Amino acid sequence: FFFASPGGSFDDVDDLVFAVGTGSPTLSPVPTLSPTITISPTASAHPSSAPMKSPTWAPTITLSPTTSAYPTPSTSSPTLTPTNGTELPTLSMLSPSISPTLSIFPTVSSRAPVIEATYSTTYKSPKCSMIGSGCEATASLLKSRGNLDPPEPNASNTIDDCEDGNGGVYLEDESVESISVTSINGGPLVVGTEVQIDAVVWAWNKHADTVDFWHAPLSSTITNWVLIRSVKPTKSLSLNTVSTRFVLEDEGDNAVRVVIRYSGFPLACPGGDFDDVDDLVFVVGSGGGILAATYDDTLKAPKCSSVTRACYAGPSLLKSRGTVGLGEPNAPNTIDQCEDGNEGEYLVDESIESIKVTSIDGGDLVEGANVRVEAKVWVYGYGDHADFWYAADANLPEWNFAETVNMTVEKQFDTVSTEYILPEGDLQAVRVVFRFGGNATEPCPGGFYDDVDDLAFVVKST
Repeated sequence: FFFASPGGSFDDVDDLVFAVGTGSPTLSPVPTLSPTITISPTASAHPSSAPMKSPTWAPTITLSPTTSAYPTPSTSSPTLTPTNGTELPTLSMLSPSISPTLSIFPTVSSRAPVIEATYSTTYKSPKCSMIGSGCEATASLLKSRGNLDPPEPNASNTIDDCEDGNGGVYLEDESVESISVTSINGGPLVVGTEVQIDAVVWAWNKHADTVDFWHAPLSSTITNWVLIRSVKPTKSLSLNTVSTRFVLEDEGDNAVRVVIRYSGFPLACPGGDFDDVDDLVFVVGSGGGILAATYDDTLKAPKCSSVTRACYAGPSLLKSRGTVGLGEPNAPNTIDQCEDGNEGEYLVDESIESIKVTSIDGGDLVEGANVRVEAKVWVYGYGDHADFWYAADANLPEWNFAETVNMTVEKQFDTVSTEYILPEGDLQAVRVVFRFGGNATEPCPGGFYDDVDDLAFVVKST
Protein backbone atom coordinates (compact mmCIF):
# COMPACT_ATOMS: atom_id res chain seq x y z
CA PHE A 1 0.00 0.00 0.00
CA PHE A 2 1.04 3.62 -0.47
CA PHE A 3 1.63 5.58 2.74
CA ALA A 4 3.70 8.72 3.32
CA SER A 5 5.01 7.08 6.50
CA PRO A 6 4.66 3.31 6.01
CA GLY A 7 6.69 2.15 9.03
CA GLY A 8 7.91 -1.14 7.51
CA SER A 9 11.09 -2.73 8.89
CA PHE A 10 12.85 -2.37 5.53
CA ASP A 11 11.22 0.80 4.24
CA ASP A 12 13.46 3.83 3.69
CA VAL A 13 11.87 7.29 3.84
CA ASP A 14 13.95 10.38 2.99
CA ASP A 15 13.07 14.03 2.40
CA LEU A 16 14.81 16.80 0.44
CA VAL A 17 14.21 20.46 1.22
CA PHE A 18 15.02 23.03 -1.48
CA ALA A 19 14.58 26.73 -2.12
CA VAL A 20 12.50 28.02 -5.04
CA GLY A 21 13.50 31.31 -6.64
CA THR A 22 11.34 33.99 -8.24
CA GLY A 23 12.08 32.90 -11.82
CA SER A 24 14.18 35.94 -12.78
CA PRO A 25 14.76 36.06 -16.58
CA THR A 26 18.40 37.14 -15.98
CA LEU A 27 19.37 33.59 -14.85
CA SER A 28 21.39 31.49 -17.28
CA PRO A 29 19.01 29.20 -19.16
CA VAL A 30 19.18 25.51 -18.26
CA PRO A 31 17.43 22.49 -19.74
CA THR A 32 14.32 21.12 -18.09
CA LEU A 33 14.90 17.58 -16.82
CA SER A 34 12.03 15.10 -16.99
CA PRO A 35 12.67 12.10 -14.71
CA THR A 36 11.32 8.75 -15.73
CA ILE A 37 11.31 6.24 -12.86
CA THR A 38 11.05 2.51 -13.54
CA ILE A 39 10.96 0.13 -10.58
CA SER A 40 10.99 -3.65 -10.99
CA PRO A 41 9.60 -6.03 -9.80
CA THR A 42 5.98 -5.02 -9.30
CA ALA A 43 4.87 -4.96 -5.64
CA SER A 44 2.30 -7.49 -4.41
CA ALA A 45 -1.25 -6.41 -3.76
CA HIS A 46 -0.66 -7.27 -0.12
CA PRO A 47 2.32 -6.08 1.95
CA SER A 48 4.78 -8.77 2.88
CA SER A 49 5.82 -9.10 6.51
CA ALA A 50 9.20 -7.40 6.85
CA PRO A 51 10.66 -9.14 3.75
CA MET A 52 14.42 -9.68 3.60
CA LYS A 53 15.18 -8.58 0.06
CA SER A 54 18.10 -9.91 -1.92
CA PRO A 55 19.70 -7.25 -4.16
CA THR A 56 18.23 -8.40 -7.45
CA TRP A 57 16.52 -5.20 -8.59
CA ALA A 58 17.38 -1.56 -9.05
CA PRO A 59 15.19 1.44 -9.78
CA THR A 60 16.49 3.39 -12.77
CA ILE A 61 15.97 7.13 -12.96
CA THR A 62 16.45 8.57 -16.42
CA LEU A 63 16.81 12.35 -16.63
CA SER A 64 15.89 13.53 -20.14
CA PRO A 65 16.33 17.25 -20.90
CA THR A 66 13.26 18.75 -22.53
CA THR A 67 13.82 21.38 -25.22
CA SER A 68 12.15 24.62 -24.19
CA ALA A 69 11.76 28.15 -25.62
CA TYR A 70 15.06 29.14 -24.06
CA PRO A 71 18.13 29.36 -26.29
CA THR A 72 20.40 26.32 -26.43
CA PRO A 73 22.23 26.23 -23.08
CA SER A 74 25.92 26.76 -22.80
CA THR A 75 28.11 23.76 -22.09
CA SER A 76 30.20 25.74 -19.61
CA SER A 77 30.17 24.69 -15.96
CA PRO A 78 28.22 27.17 -13.83
CA THR A 79 28.72 27.44 -10.09
CA LEU A 80 25.58 26.84 -8.02
CA THR A 81 25.39 28.62 -4.68
CA PRO A 82 22.70 27.68 -2.13
CA THR A 83 21.10 30.21 0.18
CA ASN A 84 23.52 29.49 3.03
CA GLY A 85 26.45 30.67 0.91
CA THR A 86 28.27 27.32 0.72
CA GLU A 87 29.61 26.72 -2.78
CA LEU A 88 28.49 23.46 -4.36
CA PRO A 89 30.57 21.37 -6.81
CA THR A 90 30.40 22.55 -10.42
CA LEU A 91 28.20 20.64 -12.84
CA SER A 92 28.72 20.21 -16.56
CA MET A 93 25.71 21.38 -18.56
CA LEU A 94 24.18 18.95 -20.99
CA SER A 95 22.84 19.66 -24.42
CA PRO A 96 19.25 18.52 -25.13
CA SER A 97 20.60 15.64 -27.24
CA ILE A 98 22.18 13.94 -24.20
CA SER A 99 20.06 11.71 -21.93
CA PRO A 100 22.08 10.66 -18.87
CA THR A 101 20.94 7.64 -16.83
CA LEU A 102 21.37 7.48 -13.08
CA SER A 103 20.99 4.00 -11.54
CA ILE A 104 20.38 3.72 -7.80
CA PHE A 105 21.06 0.28 -6.28
CA PRO A 106 20.19 -0.99 -2.82
CA THR A 107 23.12 -1.46 -0.45
CA VAL A 108 24.57 -4.95 -0.82
CA SER A 109 25.43 -6.54 2.53
CA SER A 110 26.90 -9.88 3.52
CA ARG A 111 23.43 -11.18 4.42
CA ALA A 112 22.63 -14.53 2.87
CA PRO A 113 19.69 -14.39 0.46
CA VAL A 114 16.13 -14.76 1.66
CA ILE A 115 14.42 -17.70 -0.06
CA GLU A 116 10.90 -17.27 -1.38
CA ALA A 117 8.74 -20.26 -0.54
CA THR A 118 6.77 -22.25 -3.07
CA TYR A 119 3.86 -24.58 -2.44
CA SER A 120 5.01 -28.10 -1.49
CA THR A 121 2.72 -30.94 -2.51
CA THR A 122 4.53 -33.13 0.02
CA TYR A 123 3.90 -30.90 3.02
CA LYS A 124 0.73 -29.29 1.58
CA SER A 125 2.06 -25.91 2.65
CA PRO A 126 4.66 -23.36 1.52
CA LYS A 127 8.29 -24.51 1.79
CA CYS A 128 11.76 -23.10 1.17
CA SER A 129 13.93 -25.95 -0.10
CA MET A 130 17.28 -24.14 0.19
CA ILE A 131 19.05 -22.60 3.18
CA GLY A 132 19.23 -18.80 3.23
CA SER A 133 19.11 -16.06 5.83
CA GLY A 134 15.35 -16.38 5.77
CA CYS A 135 12.30 -17.98 4.25
CA GLU A 136 9.19 -16.09 3.18
CA ALA A 137 5.71 -17.14 2.14
CA THR A 138 4.05 -14.13 0.55
CA ALA A 139 0.41 -13.23 0.10
CA SER A 140 0.44 -14.98 -3.27
CA LEU A 141 0.51 -18.25 -1.29
CA LEU A 142 -1.42 -17.43 1.87
CA LYS A 143 -3.85 -14.54 1.34
CA SER A 144 -7.44 -14.93 2.51
CA ARG A 145 -8.74 -17.89 4.56
CA GLY A 146 -10.29 -21.24 3.65
CA ASN A 147 -13.06 -20.86 1.09
CA LEU A 148 -13.82 -17.18 1.64
CA ASP A 149 -14.20 -15.02 -1.46
CA PRO A 150 -11.53 -15.04 -2.83
CA PRO A 151 -10.44 -18.42 -1.43
CA GLU A 152 -7.01 -19.04 0.09
CA PRO A 153 -4.64 -20.61 -2.48
CA ASN A 154 -4.08 -24.32 -1.72
CA ALA A 155 -6.07 -24.06 1.51
CA SER A 156 -5.54 -24.95 4.23
CA ASN A 157 -1.73 -24.63 3.86
CA THR A 158 -1.04 -26.83 6.90
CA ILE A 159 1.23 -29.86 7.08
CA ASP A 160 -1.28 -31.84 9.17
CA ASP A 161 -4.48 -30.84 7.31
CA CYS A 162 -5.67 -28.58 10.12
CA GLU A 163 -8.67 -26.78 8.62
CA ASP A 164 -9.44 -23.06 8.61
CA GLY A 165 -12.75 -21.62 9.69
CA ASN A 166 -14.92 -20.42 6.81
CA GLY A 167 -17.01 -17.80 8.55
CA GLY A 168 -17.00 -14.13 7.67
CA VAL A 169 -15.78 -11.90 4.84
CA TYR A 170 -12.26 -11.41 3.49
CA LEU A 171 -10.54 -8.25 4.80
CA GLU A 172 -13.27 -7.83 7.36
CA ASP A 173 -12.70 -10.95 9.40
CA GLU A 174 -9.48 -12.70 10.46
CA SER A 175 -6.85 -14.02 8.03
CA VAL A 176 -3.11 -14.74 7.78
CA GLU A 177 -1.63 -12.94 4.77
CA SER A 178 2.10 -13.78 4.88
CA ILE A 179 4.76 -15.43 7.05
CA SER A 180 8.53 -15.01 7.10
CA VAL A 181 11.36 -16.47 9.19
CA THR A 182 14.66 -14.54 9.15
CA SER A 183 17.93 -14.79 11.06
CA ILE A 184 18.70 -11.91 13.40
CA ASN A 185 22.42 -11.92 12.53
CA GLY A 186 21.93 -12.02 8.76
CA GLY A 187 23.59 -15.42 8.44
CA PRO A 188 22.07 -18.66 7.19
CA LEU A 189 19.39 -20.55 9.11
CA VAL A 190 21.46 -23.00 11.13
CA VAL A 191 21.18 -24.68 14.53
CA GLY A 192 21.71 -22.15 17.33
CA THR A 193 20.61 -19.14 15.30
CA GLU A 194 18.06 -16.74 16.75
CA VAL A 195 15.35 -15.99 14.20
CA GLN A 196 12.37 -13.70 13.97
CA ILE A 197 8.96 -14.77 12.73
CA ASP A 198 6.94 -12.00 11.13
CA ALA A 199 3.33 -12.52 10.17
CA VAL A 200 1.02 -10.09 8.41
CA VAL A 201 -2.53 -10.74 9.60
CA TRP A 202 -5.88 -9.07 9.15
CA ALA A 203 -7.46 -8.51 12.55
CA TRP A 204 -11.18 -7.96 13.05
CA ASN A 205 -10.83 -6.77 16.64
CA LYS A 206 -7.54 -6.15 18.42
CA HIS A 207 -9.08 -7.07 21.77
CA ALA A 208 -10.85 -10.27 20.72
CA ASP A 209 -8.22 -11.60 18.27
CA THR A 210 -4.93 -13.30 19.22
CA VAL A 211 -2.00 -14.51 17.11
CA ASP A 212 -0.26 -17.71 18.27
CA PHE A 213 3.20 -18.68 17.00
CA TRP A 214 4.12 -22.38 17.00
CA HIS A 215 7.19 -24.39 15.95
CA ALA A 216 7.76 -28.05 15.15
CA PRO A 217 10.81 -30.03 13.95
CA LEU A 218 9.88 -32.38 11.15
CA SER A 219 12.54 -35.03 11.73
CA SER A 220 10.03 -37.61 13.00
CA THR A 221 6.70 -38.90 11.77
CA ILE A 222 4.92 -37.22 14.70
CA THR A 223 4.48 -33.44 14.50
CA ASN A 224 5.04 -31.98 17.96
CA TRP A 225 3.92 -28.36 17.93
CA VAL A 226 5.51 -26.18 20.64
CA LEU A 227 3.94 -22.82 21.43
CA ILE A 228 6.48 -20.00 21.10
CA ARG A 229 4.32 -17.05 22.08
CA SER A 230 0.89 -15.46 21.78
CA VAL A 231 0.67 -11.83 20.61
CA LYS A 232 -2.24 -9.38 20.42
CA PRO A 233 -2.67 -7.31 17.26
CA THR A 234 -2.55 -3.54 17.76
CA LYS A 235 -5.15 -2.44 15.19
CA SER A 236 -8.73 -3.48 14.50
CA LEU A 237 -10.13 -3.89 10.97
CA SER A 238 -6.62 -3.53 9.62
CA LEU A 239 -3.50 -5.38 8.56
CA ASN A 240 -1.06 -5.93 11.43
CA THR A 241 2.52 -7.16 11.41
CA VAL A 242 3.11 -9.28 14.52
CA SER A 243 6.43 -10.85 15.46
CA THR A 244 8.25 -13.10 17.88
CA ARG A 245 11.70 -14.64 18.16
CA PHE A 246 13.09 -18.06 18.98
CA VAL A 247 16.29 -20.08 18.53
CA LEU A 248 16.63 -22.88 15.97
CA GLU A 249 17.44 -26.19 17.65
CA ASP A 250 16.81 -28.92 15.09
CA GLU A 251 18.68 -29.66 11.87
CA GLY A 252 16.70 -30.48 8.73
CA ASP A 253 13.13 -29.54 7.87
CA ASN A 254 11.34 -27.33 10.40
CA ALA A 255 7.94 -25.68 10.40
CA VAL A 256 6.44 -22.60 11.98
CA ARG A 257 2.71 -22.16 12.35
CA VAL A 258 0.78 -18.92 12.67
CA VAL A 259 -2.74 -19.05 14.07
CA ILE A 260 -4.99 -16.01 14.23
CA ARG A 261 -8.02 -16.83 16.32
CA TYR A 262 -11.14 -15.12 17.51
CA SER A 263 -11.25 -15.59 21.29
CA GLY A 264 -10.49 -19.07 22.66
CA PHE A 265 -7.23 -20.55 23.91
CA PRO A 266 -3.84 -21.26 22.27
CA LEU A 267 -4.27 -24.55 20.42
CA ALA A 268 -2.21 -25.71 17.44
CA CYS A 269 -5.45 -26.43 15.59
CA PRO A 270 -8.22 -24.41 17.27
CA GLY A 271 -11.04 -25.07 14.78
CA GLY A 272 -12.96 -21.81 15.27
CA ASP A 273 -15.27 -20.44 12.57
CA PHE A 274 -13.07 -17.34 12.11
CA ASP A 275 -9.64 -18.91 12.76
CA ASP A 276 -6.90 -19.05 10.12
CA VAL A 277 -4.02 -21.53 10.45
CA ASP A 278 -1.02 -21.44 8.09
CA ASP A 279 2.38 -23.18 8.10
CA LEU A 280 5.78 -22.40 6.59
CA VAL A 281 8.40 -25.14 6.18
CA PHE A 282 12.13 -24.31 5.92
CA VAL A 283 15.49 -26.07 6.08
CA VAL A 284 17.91 -25.60 9.01
CA GLY A 285 21.63 -26.31 8.61
CA SER A 286 23.96 -28.01 11.10
CA GLY A 287 25.24 -24.79 12.69
CA GLY A 288 29.00 -25.26 12.49
CA GLY A 289 29.87 -26.29 16.06
CA ILE A 290 26.66 -25.39 17.91
CA LEU A 291 25.22 -28.59 19.33
CA ALA A 292 21.58 -28.85 20.36
CA ALA A 293 21.17 -30.64 23.67
CA THR A 294 18.77 -33.52 24.16
CA TYR A 295 17.03 -34.64 27.32
CA ASP A 296 19.13 -37.18 29.23
CA ASP A 297 16.96 -39.64 31.14
CA THR A 298 19.81 -40.51 33.52
CA LEU A 299 20.71 -36.96 34.50
CA LYS A 300 17.07 -35.81 34.20
CA ALA A 301 18.24 -32.66 32.39
CA PRO A 302 19.37 -31.53 28.91
CA LYS A 303 22.82 -32.73 27.85
CA CYS A 304 25.27 -32.33 24.97
CA SER A 305 26.93 -35.72 24.61
CA SER A 306 29.91 -34.77 22.43
CA VAL A 307 32.55 -32.05 22.50
CA THR A 308 31.49 -28.86 20.78
CA ARG A 309 32.23 -25.13 20.86
CA ALA A 310 28.68 -24.36 22.05
CA CYS A 311 25.97 -26.40 23.76
CA TYR A 312 22.40 -25.15 23.58
CA ALA A 313 19.15 -26.17 25.28
CA GLY A 314 16.21 -24.29 23.81
CA PRO A 315 12.51 -23.79 24.52
CA SER A 316 11.55 -27.25 23.29
CA LEU A 317 13.43 -28.54 26.36
CA LEU A 318 13.11 -25.74 28.92
CA LYS A 319 10.20 -23.39 28.17
CA SER A 320 7.78 -22.50 30.93
CA ARG A 321 8.26 -23.54 34.58
CA GLY A 322 7.12 -26.61 36.48
CA THR A 323 3.39 -27.10 35.92
CA VAL A 324 2.74 -23.49 34.89
CA GLY A 325 0.73 -23.07 31.68
CA LEU A 326 1.19 -26.06 29.42
CA GLY A 327 4.00 -27.19 31.71
CA GLU A 328 7.80 -27.35 31.32
CA PRO A 329 8.90 -30.40 29.31
CA ASN A 330 10.49 -33.03 31.62
CA ALA A 331 10.23 -30.67 34.59
CA PRO A 332 12.13 -29.74 36.62
CA ASN A 333 15.16 -30.32 34.32
CA THR A 334 17.64 -30.44 37.21
CA ILE A 335 20.24 -33.15 37.78
CA ASP A 336 19.56 -33.20 41.53
CA GLN A 337 15.77 -32.91 41.18
CA CYS A 338 15.59 -29.39 42.60
CA GLU A 339 11.94 -28.42 42.11
CA ASP A 340 10.49 -25.33 40.45
CA GLY A 341 7.82 -23.14 41.94
CA ASN A 342 4.42 -23.70 40.35
CA GLU A 343 2.66 -20.40 41.03
CA GLY A 344 1.68 -17.80 38.44
CA GLU A 345 1.04 -17.76 34.70
CA TYR A 346 3.27 -18.53 31.73
CA LEU A 347 4.72 -15.42 30.04
CA VAL A 348 3.43 -13.34 32.92
CA ASP A 349 5.57 -14.68 35.74
CA GLU A 350 9.17 -15.89 35.77
CA SER A 351 10.52 -18.67 33.55
CA ILE A 352 13.77 -19.81 31.90
CA GLU A 353 13.38 -20.40 28.16
CA SER A 354 16.86 -21.44 27.02
CA ILE A 355 20.48 -21.90 28.17
CA LYS A 356 23.63 -21.83 26.05
CA VAL A 357 27.29 -22.42 26.97
CA THR A 358 29.82 -21.11 24.43
CA SER A 359 33.62 -20.99 24.34
CA ILE A 360 34.66 -17.37 24.04
CA ASP A 361 37.68 -18.05 21.82
CA GLY A 362 35.59 -20.04 19.32
CA GLY A 363 37.32 -23.34 20.06
CA ASP A 364 35.93 -26.46 21.70
CA LEU A 365 34.81 -26.57 25.31
CA VAL A 366 38.06 -27.62 27.00
CA GLU A 367 39.30 -27.55 30.57
CA GLY A 368 40.64 -24.08 31.41
CA ALA A 369 38.68 -22.38 28.63
CA ASN A 370 36.82 -19.15 29.30
CA VAL A 371 33.13 -19.70 28.53
CA ARG A 372 30.00 -17.59 28.40
CA VAL A 373 26.68 -18.84 29.77
CA GLU A 374 23.59 -17.17 28.32
CA ALA A 375 20.03 -17.65 29.47
CA LYS A 376 16.88 -16.35 27.85
CA VAL A 377 14.29 -15.61 30.52
CA TRP A 378 10.81 -14.17 30.79
CA VAL A 379 10.98 -11.27 33.22
CA TYR A 380 8.08 -10.43 35.49
CA GLY A 381 9.63 -7.31 37.01
CA TYR A 382 12.57 -5.52 38.56
CA GLY A 383 12.50 -7.81 41.58
CA ASP A 384 13.70 -10.76 39.46
CA HIS A 385 17.27 -12.07 39.63
CA ALA A 386 19.24 -14.65 37.62
CA ASP A 387 21.85 -16.66 39.53
CA PHE A 388 24.50 -18.63 37.62
CA TRP A 389 26.09 -21.76 39.13
CA TYR A 390 28.44 -24.41 37.74
CA ALA A 391 29.62 -27.91 38.69
CA ALA A 392 32.75 -29.76 37.60
CA ASP A 393 31.01 -33.15 37.84
CA ALA A 394 27.48 -33.36 36.49
CA ASN A 395 27.01 -36.83 37.99
CA LEU A 396 27.83 -35.68 41.55
CA PRO A 397 27.33 -31.92 41.41
CA GLU A 398 28.87 -29.55 43.93
CA TRP A 399 27.52 -26.17 42.85
CA ASN A 400 29.86 -23.19 42.64
CA PHE A 401 28.38 -19.70 42.51
CA ALA A 402 29.40 -17.58 39.49
CA GLU A 403 27.30 -14.39 39.43
CA THR A 404 23.88 -12.81 39.98
CA VAL A 405 22.36 -10.60 37.28
CA ASN A 406 19.58 -8.25 38.38
CA MET A 407 16.80 -7.47 35.93
CA THR A 408 16.50 -3.98 34.44
CA VAL A 409 13.35 -4.66 32.36
CA GLU A 410 9.90 -6.02 33.08
CA LYS A 411 7.17 -8.01 31.32
CA GLN A 412 9.35 -9.14 28.41
CA PHE A 413 12.02 -11.61 27.30
CA ASP A 414 15.59 -10.77 28.22
CA THR A 415 18.95 -12.48 27.72
CA VAL A 416 21.32 -12.54 30.68
CA SER A 417 24.85 -13.90 30.78
CA THR A 418 28.00 -14.50 32.80
CA GLU A 419 31.49 -15.87 32.15
CA TYR A 420 33.68 -18.33 34.04
CA ILE A 421 36.63 -20.69 33.47
CA LEU A 422 35.91 -24.39 32.97
CA PRO A 423 37.41 -26.50 35.77
CA GLU A 424 38.72 -30.05 35.30
CA GLY A 425 36.09 -32.64 34.54
CA ASP A 426 34.85 -34.50 31.48
CA LEU A 427 31.12 -33.99 32.10
CA GLN A 428 30.23 -30.64 33.63
CA ALA A 429 27.02 -28.68 34.20
CA VAL A 430 25.72 -25.16 34.57
CA ARG A 431 22.63 -24.12 36.51
CA VAL A 432 20.49 -21.05 36.08
CA VAL A 433 18.22 -20.01 38.93
CA PHE A 434 15.66 -17.37 37.99
CA ARG A 435 14.00 -16.16 41.16
CA PHE A 436 11.59 -13.57 42.45
CA GLY A 437 13.15 -11.80 45.42
CA GLY A 438 15.28 -13.82 47.83
CA ASN A 439 19.05 -14.12 47.59
CA ALA A 440 21.75 -16.22 45.95
CA THR A 441 22.80 -18.22 49.00
CA GLU A 442 21.30 -21.50 47.73
CA PRO A 443 21.42 -23.21 44.30
CA CYS A 444 17.91 -24.54 45.02
CA PRO A 445 15.93 -21.63 46.53
CA GLY A 446 12.44 -23.19 46.50
CA GLY A 447 10.45 -19.99 45.89
CA PHE A 448 6.87 -20.11 44.60
CA TYR A 449 7.89 -18.31 41.37
CA ASP A 450 11.45 -19.62 41.00
CA ASP A 451 12.62 -21.57 37.94
CA VAL A 452 15.76 -23.76 38.15
CA ASP A 453 17.23 -25.43 35.05
CA ASP A 454 20.50 -27.29 34.35
CA LEU A 455 22.52 -28.01 31.21
CA ALA A 456 25.19 -30.74 31.14
CA PHE A 457 27.95 -30.89 28.53
CA VAL A 458 31.09 -32.84 27.64
CA VAL A 459 34.43 -31.06 28.16
CA LYS A 460 37.71 -32.02 26.47
CA SER A 461 40.65 -32.60 28.79
CA THR A 462 43.83 -30.57 28.28
